[in-house]
Amino acid sequence: FGWELDFFPYLVSIRFAAQPGYCPVPWRAFKTCIAHPNISSIRFLHCLLVVDIDGVSEEEIPSTTLTDLSCIPYVWRDVLYFFDRGDVSSEHVSEAESLMLLVPPMSRLARHLDLPLETAPLRQMAAHLWPALRELHLSGRYLSPDQMGYLPAMLLNLPDRLPSLLHLSILASPPAGVGRAPVLGRLSSRIHFSQVRSLVLSYPDPDDAICSIQAPNLIHLSLRDWPRYYYPLYFPDALTSHMGCPILSSTECLLILKRMSASTRLERLELVYEADDAENDLLCHITSAYPHIWSVELHRYRKESNVAVPYEQIAQRLATMKWLQRVRLNLDF
Repeated sequence: FGWELDFFPYLVSIRFAAQPGYCPVPWRAFKTCIAHPNISSIRFLHCLLVVDIDGVSEEEIPSTTLTDLSCIPYVWRDVLYFFDRGDVSSEHVSEAESLMLLVPPMSRLARHLDLPLETAPLRQMAAHLWPALRELHLSGRYLSPDQMGYLPAMLLNLPDRLPSLLHLSILASPPAGVGRAPVLGRLSSRIHFSQVRSLVLSYPDPDDAICSIQAPNLIHLSLRDWPRYYYPLYFPDALTSHMGCPILSSTECLLILKRMSASTRLERLELVYEADDAENDLLCHITSAYPHIWSVELHRYRKESNVAVPYEQIAQRLATMKWLQRVRLNLDF
């Protein structure tokens, strides 16, 4: 592999993709890619970069001009290992060792990172500033309660550590029974985060500082679940028994929206919540506080399956939004 690249002098991006399952990509293939100075973006989809730690010199990594790195495992890889009677922890170890070598040296040039939360080297990333990083996407599950403290340390002094960040997406599933995972943690002061345009959070704690940021230029906000909440509803044991799913209530959604200084520039909104007595107030807030919204996505769940869904009232409320062009509703009928 590699000689073909000489025939594509303007190639800037390479993607390794596989069917869900264990599919290792050897270090030699990755090294061949980054040896070409024009290649600045590499993406691994449902496959795993395997670095022989003993056979790779750390001096090989900092010379890369890589600015975009994505490592996106299959969302249900734990389930695949379970049904194959395998142990996913060995894959986690290999993946963590590889990312620990690759990601921190990218700190000066990195513009886009999409990493699995299980194995992202957050502690090592916390030792660096990321001046050029525009997009940070982390998704996966926390393997232990201790791991939940790594992200707040990495995002400490957020505007200074990531001064160019435009898009932040944290799709994190906490371990079952431990509550919601912190993003920034509960800080005493509010954070002014004027440059951010898109914010995606799963199961956010309303008292977390990320839910009180001043974001006057925010145009996309998603307060959601991960994976989708209907999986634990229908497959509670086989798929997600180890994962917590503490979705927000409509009261908590309303509290976050009021606390967060999201500007009237907001254009796209996604909310996932369990309905309670504050739902009508939540819908009233959505339709009145953000005059430029053109896309709304609501995933509404009931506390009890025998409770009627007020779909007509929801539709009538959303119909009052002047610029609304796109609506997606999961009303849990």
